[in-house]
Amino acid sequence: MKLIKLLDKIGRYTAAISLSLGSVLFIWTMCFPNFKLTLRLTELFVYYGFIWNALIVVLIISAAIVYSRFRMRLFKVLGRILLNIPIAIFYFIIALIIA
Repeated sequence: MKLIKLLDKIGRYTAAISLSLGSVLFIWTMCFPNFKLTLRLTELFVYYGFIWNALIVVLIISAAIVYSRFRMRLFKVLGRILLNIPIAIFYFIIALIIA
């Protein structure tokens, strides 16, 4: 049960932090499109954010397989993390239109 609570907490924080940092970097990039540091930070965020989110997704899916009793709770957390994907695609489309 402690593992489930920990994964729940990590998943919620991961989703919130990814959404927040992604939104801040998106706005920053729109304000300063030619600033090299902005482009580098955005590149690093996408790279490391993908690795971190993928790791958390794999852990949650693995825990859902092992602890089937808590599957719905873990899938709700997984949904929060995966909800960031369409938002990131939306930001990407807006950036392409503006650029």
